[in-house]
Amino acid sequence: MNRSRLFVLFTMLVLGLLLGSSSALAHSVTIDDAFEMGLGDTGTIGHKDEPDWKGTLTLTVTNTGDDPWGDFHFYLQQDGPVVFGTTDTIFPTIMAGVSGYTYDISDYALDFYFYSDPVENGQSATFLLYTDNTEEKLGLFSISMEASPVPLPAAAWLLGSGLVGMIAMRRK
Repeated sequence: MNRSRLFVLFTMLVLGLLLGSSSALAHSVTIDDAFEMGLGDTGTIGHKDEPDWKGTLTLTVTNTGDDPWGDFHFYLQQDGPVVFGTTDTIFPTIMAGVSGYTYDISDYALDFYFYSDPVENGQSATFLLYTDNTEEKLGLFSISMEASPVPLPAAAWLLGSGLVGMIAMRRK
């Protein structure tokens, strides 16, 4: 590979890393610039925290891929001191831009499911996360995120495998 191609690849990698991350600068913040993600992409947000060591993070994510999203996931470091939390004031209004969603929350994962109204290419969804960092009061922690596709119904898989089986039997 010649040097100009290596330089272009290196430049694209550096730009991708710089544009693919964002910083939150307080205990309750809103990130105004939408994160752009395709299916299979992951993103990480560096969150700078300060007293009272808990609060909300509001961010918008735009689907730049070809496939619709059926669910979206946020993760904290497993077994770390920072956990996702709930409060009566922010739940259940924790997702905008999509109707008919459900969510599942644990200490280290927050999963949104919206198969009836998937986020198509070019569409955005806004999420409101609540984190509790009161155990060790970390000044900086990260939140990872990723999207998943709308699942293909099991019936389609069964139909496809049945058709393959019928074709194989007919050839014998």
